[in-house]
Amino acid sequence: MITVKDLEYRSVQLPELGFPAEKPVVPEEVFRARLEKLRQAMAGRELDAVVIYADREHYGSFKFYTGVDPRFEEALLFIYQEGDVFCALGNECLNLAETARIPITGVLCQCLSLPNQPMDEFVSVEHTAKQCGIKHGMKIGLVDWKLMSSKHGKDFRAISGMPEYLVTGLAAAAGRREQLVNVTDMLIAAPDGLRCRIGAEAAAELEFGAASASESVLRMLEHVQPGMSEREIVSVIQTWGQPVSCHPYVVGGVNTRRGLISPSDHKVELGDELVVSVGLEGGLTCRHVALARDSSDVKGGEHFMENIAKPYIAACFNWLEMIGIGVSCGDIYTMIQTQFPKEKYGWSLNPGHMIGYEEWMCSPIYEGSEALIQSGMMFQLDIIPTDPEYCTPNVEDGLLIADESLRSRIQKLYPQVYQRMMARRAFAEEQLGLKLKPEVLPLSNCFGCYNPYALQKGMAIAIR
Repeated sequence: MITVKDLEYRSVQLPELGFPAEKPVVPEEVFRARLEKLRQAMAGRELDAVVIYADREHYGSFKFYTGVDPRFEEALLFIYQEGDVFCALGNECLNLAETARIPITGVLCQCLSLPNQPMDEFVSVEHTAKQCGIKHGMKIGLVDWKLMSSKHGKDFRAISGMPEYLVTGLAAAAGRREQLVNVTDMLIAAPDGLRCRIGAEAAAELEFGAASASESVLRMLEHVQPGMSEREIVSVIQTWGQPVSCHPYVVGGVNTRRGLISPSDHKVELGDELVVSVGLEGGLTCRHVALARDSSDVKGGEHFMENIAKPYIAACFNWLEMIGIGVSCGDIYTMIQTQFPKEKYGWSLNPGHMIGYEEWMCSPIYEGSEALIQSGMMFQLDIIPTDPEYCTPNVEDGLLIADESLRSRIQKLYPQVYQRMMARRAFAEEQLGLKLKPEVLPLSNCFGCYNPYALQKGMAIAIR
């Protein structure tokens, strides 16, 4: 177990990986295999159909099966035990059906369009559902983006995160509301959700976003100087036009205590707290640091380093060394709570979660969790302490859990992706002193690296 006594602040050399040159494309056969697995799961739950909901923020499951997302509209994907796949789309996204990675029949549903757009071909949601193959008496599984449980009531399977107007229309097409059942867990509940374990192709696609996000964070930290505005700091990031999984979060000084606000013209000064974060499909990287040269610039001086930063990094390092195939998510939670108790350090959310197209798909890391880590899972280290008086550290980085077979497949199909992962592992082990399990493949270019003083370049907290 790594403790504060094992840590020191020393010079390190990050690998110079830069932004990825190309984004891998998931081949069509992967989408067909996903569809087949979904149909098998449907049969196990005696479902005639599954309807997957999407909107701008909650499109991960929709994209997982189609390769596209509805941008600023809503959409419904209709999948049956056999036969055609249908997709209800609004005015501006209907042509996306032609770009899907599986054959789908696009059906115009102007209800899904933006306010006051033409309704010249308007039909009800009920009629649209029938056009998309829903028949009276079908048992339909609804997939949205939340996980309901008995905590939501004994009839939690009847609760849906979809807009009520869509649920009402689907129920009318099926005959009655009781024909609809929430099966979101079938896709995103770890460890057995169909989206919780991915292959080499998806891992390579998502690594592109994770690497780009982390490189943007590194460039902001290299770029920042006292007197810069938050908008000036964020100006160096690159998204390459990719969908963001979380808005760019760059705040300094008093703004670090104001929640998830957007960058402003507020200027950061010497000694201020600074948070820089970028999230793209595949991963988010975040750092909460002090805009300082050393402890003399920070309120509380050495208190920040010795009483908060080092205990936090010790907990993070233990998290990174502990995670691996077969490890209990409940045990990870217990380890963090024991070494870095929430009552003392003020964290409240899950100490880590799963990622994908979403920044937070789900989290099996909670008290009493019986979920076991499996190959193909993608996780994000994410422990956020709070302190009313002093700067608080934060390190958020993503990783892929990959057994020998998955590692070999990534190396064979995507050698550049694999090389980046190995370079990040080498940094974590040789520069930071971590002992990672072989199945841990880092996705962030600054994996595990925390320099509490942003103006003291080339330094980090590491194991002695």
